Amino acid sequence: MSLHTNLKGRLRNTSLPKSHGLMPVFEAVVNSIQSVEERTNYSSRGKITLEIIRSSQNMMELGDKVDGDIVGFTIKDNGCGFNDQNFSSFETLDSDHKISKGCRGVGRLLWLKTFDKVEISSTYLNDKGNFRKRAFKFDDIRGIHDVGVAESTTETDSGTNIQLQGFDLTYQKSVPKTAEAIANALLEHCLWYFVRSHGCPMILVKDGSKLLHLDNIYEEHMHSSAYPESIQLKGYDFELTHIKFRASATKKHQLALCAASRLVKEENIQGKIPGLYNKITDETGEFVYTCYVSSPFLDEHVRAERTSFDIAESFDGLFSESEISIKTIRDAVLERTQEYCSGQVLMK
Repeated sequence: MSLHTNLKGRLRNTSLPKSHGLMPVFEAVVNSIQSVEERTNYSSRGKITLEIIRSSQNMMELGDKVDGDIVGFTIKDNGCGFNDQNFSSFETLDSDHKISKGCRGVGRLLWLKTFDKVEISSTYLNDKGNFRKRAFKFDDIRGIHDVGVAESTTETDSGTNIQLQGFDLTYQKSVPKTAEAIANALLEHCLWYFVRSHGCPMILVKDGSKLLHLDNIYEEHMHSSAYPESIQLKGYDFELTHIKFRASATKKHQLALCAASRLVKEENIQGKIPGLYNKITDETGEFVYTCYVSSPFLDEHVRAERTSFDIAESFDGLFSESEISIKTIRDAVLERTQEYCSGQVLMK
């Protein structure tokens, strides 16, 4: 199905809560991570930069000490680029090109839920080993348009530049305003890529002259190494990653359900285990606990927008023994959480 076929109808039927206004931006960063990993012809570490674009008018009016309104974002990477296969996938709604990575082929719809238009410029290597440059625009009126492809004699590396322009005011008002808060939220959304064994590309958040390295934030927030373990529920494997974050005044103890290596749903578990009320301390200091949960079951049941799951909260009667519910998962994870935290001193 072509992307511009009934695009407005698809957008109307695509749900995105106002509190999730940064998700389309973060999903673009995840796309860049995957693009870097698809590239096989580089020796240095991949690099992704998320730049916050603010209203220059407001910045002049408010002065240097106060940030202007966020009007857009630019995501730049040195991945494989929009080659013919990736561009064909972009043109196709519900594409299964990256379905093995949990991609549902609807991420670009979320861009148009929160932004007026998107401009993309990308350099890639063709089958003959020559650099080509592809540029196009994307909006909810004309779909993909102004497409241009040309040989490039000046480019020496592949990569993509995505500009998300015209931030919808209703979403803009509901998202974090500072570079630090946005970088922290991006780290939580992409945390699995940092804790996995083969690591993550370098990710930077740029806001004017300010440049934040997610590697540094990760090291600053992590209290100790992540501890992985596996459990099985009704025939499905569930991977648990126990994480200690350095004590924060705002962060609570949480259960985080993930799908396709993305954070989907967080649940406060403060007080759901005896003694787990405030901060926990061990021999190296105070920390806040989070358990990240991933499973093929969660991948299968995540909604297309990746903001929730099609999983019942609980089952009664006939289905209670055979079906997996959110309560089934929660109870099993909390049992492992209690075991993991049993060696810690719980602070009331």
